[in-house]
Amino acid sequence: MAGVPAQQGMLGSSQFILYNGEIYSFGKKIKGDSDTDKLYYSFLDGTLEETLVECDGMYALVALSGNTDQRNCSAYRDPIGEKHVYYLFDNQYFAIASTPGALVELSRRLGILRYNEEALLAYFDRRHFISSSNTLFEGIRQIPAGGSIKFNSDQWTCLEIQPEIPLHLRYFDKDLYSVLSRMSLVEYSEVLEAELSDCLKNMQSTCIDEETGLTVSGGIDSTIVAALLSFCADTVPDTFSCSFGDKDPIAKLAPRLAAKIGSISHHEVAINLDSYVSSLKRCIRILGAPVHSHSLPSSRILAQHLACSGKKVLYGGEGADELFLGYSTYNLINTNRENLYQPQSAYSAKVINGISQAPHDDSEISNRLNAMLKSSVDMFIESGMSVPHAIIKANAILDFSEQLPMVGLTATDTVVSDCGVEARTPFTRSKIVKFGLSSPYKHLVHNQQTGKPIMKSGLDLLFRKVTGNVPGNKSGFSGYPNETAVFLNEVHTWKVFEQYPSLKNIFGKNRDTDWKIINTEWFLREWSFG
Repeated sequence: MAGVPAQQGMLGSSQFILYNGEIYSFGKKIKGDSDTDKLYYSFLDGTLEETLVECDGMYALVALSGNTDQRNCSAYRDPIGEKHVYYLFDNQYFAIASTPGALVELSRRLGILRYNEEALLAYFDRRHFISSSNTLFEGIRQIPAGGSIKFNSDQWTCLEIQPEIPLHLRYFDKDLYSVLSRMSLVEYSEVLEAELSDCLKNMQSTCIDEETGLTVSGGIDSTIVAALLSFCADTVPDTFSCSFGDKDPIAKLAPRLAAKIGSISHHEVAINLDSYVSSLKRCIRILGAPVHSHSLPSSRILAQHLACSGKKVLYGGEGADELFLGYSTYNLINTNRENLYQPQSAYSAKVINGISQAPHDDSEISNRLNAMLKSSVDMFIESGMSVPHAIIKANAILDFSEQLPMVGLTATDTVVSDCGVEARTPFTRSKIVKFGLSSPYKHLVHNQQTGKPIMKSGLDLLFRKVTGNVPGNKSGFSGYPNETAVFLNEVHTWKVFEQYPSLKNIFGKNRDTDWKIINTEWFLREWSFG
């Protein structure tokens, strides 16, 4: 069957691969026509891992070899973590899936589903992510971005391999940093526009305009992507935005931005509380975990509408905030080099568990994150960056390599793929990652005399250029994060408070904390825990 374009999976006498993703450039000439074909032939000649290192794209790949008596299985995930590979391994079972929910359901049917309470405590202890690898269930893990696993059925072993080269060392270019540092902000923004445009042309060449949908949330990132993509398309693709009724002013801003981009057809997708709750519950089933971001149910509803309109690809701006310092916290991070990594919640899991001792912490995770931060900080300082700016950039890299694969890319692509739609973003292409990580702080955060900094200042300048300063306030996917509690009945009946009574003491005091508590309650109910 080898040689058949896009055959899934590729099967030989004793070798088999299954591939999900898209390779935009292989970096070298390889035998074969389709991506799957080329990867299969690389597998046959023993150069698969070398090929994956050199290519630019998003992928989840499983390769099997051997016979029925002994099977060897290797699985790989792209360096940014845009695609996802989860695996179940214990003393009886081994399974791989692209969504954790599938493995959770399999474990439930096999009678081996074990809830990982420590992982849930860590979920409350950190700002966004549980861990880039751990899940809320024993024996179910995610391959780290850029990592792989090696399974041997004869010895019944499964080795998880971390990426050989950390993200910041792989993509930071000291010479590029020096060149960009000598530019003015206007010059920097012009080069960034050219890089993004070139990247989007390459990405768009793999699908036709009629298959593409452009999101217009009113924010900088998705609007820039939509505008630049419309410039390189033969016809401007349809644009889509969410509307949450009276609570969301984006309903007025999005059509103006779409008109400025030149959209022939703009679709406003109305979302109400009922549809949001239904989508939230489905997202929890797919992800097998509480939903980290309240935008995910909205994204899934948007993807449903795209699929009904015949669209297969949804372009967005995920990754830009981490890459180009879009969050206000990046201007306020504690710049103490002696204690770089700190859990970023206002309370600890030990307090949640009713124990007034030191904060809950996973020393293995903390040690790894601290080592990565210190390595990044040293790299930036060596390149001439000030200590505070180096620490802020290093924290952004930590979010890009740890948080984004778990919260942004993996989750978004997983929930929209449930609708038959693929999520894409240019901010995870190697060329743009290299540009972002090598960008000087002065082009990312512009401190004004008013005292309020302009975050993502290079992208902000580009946004103003492509939209002509269309006035309006961005609200994005505001969603209905905490209103979903009305469907859960009286608080005293909640499972989460039965398991963690001290959570009652902080419920209602912080919007983000409330979202985690409410979401955990939905999670416990969906999977019948508590």
